[in-house]
Amino acid sequence: MAKSLGSTYRSGSTWSWRKVRHSDTVDAELIGLVGPAARPRALLVRPADGSTLTTTPRLTPAQARQVGALVAETGGALAADTDPEHGPVLRIARPPAVELRQVAGRHETASFVRLRGEGV
Repeated sequence: MAKSLGSTYRSGSTWSWRKVRHSDTVDAELIGLVGPAARPRALLVRPADGSTLTTTPRLTPAQARQVGALVAETGGALAADTDPEHGPVLRIARPPAVELRQVAGRHETASFVRLRGEGV
């Protein structure tokens, strides 16, 4: 929590007290797409710790076009699959690197920041 030193607690909504959440930027492998290949809604990613996460919130239209174009350019050879934790996904044969923002907290969330690598 962040507040001014002289601020006293008041119940209910207030602008004088702020919850601050820490986030880190990490690299991960893009291993699958959720939604259509040309414009995915979310990404299935694998950070360095080996876990598998679905990005949240939904990709913006610009992000979806960019990811779809990269997968098409690299001949991503998508294969439909059902992930036990994340549902139907399109797997990517040659996973490109992506940058994620992970917010610290009770629930591990990862939001897509950008594609990594040459020509991006």
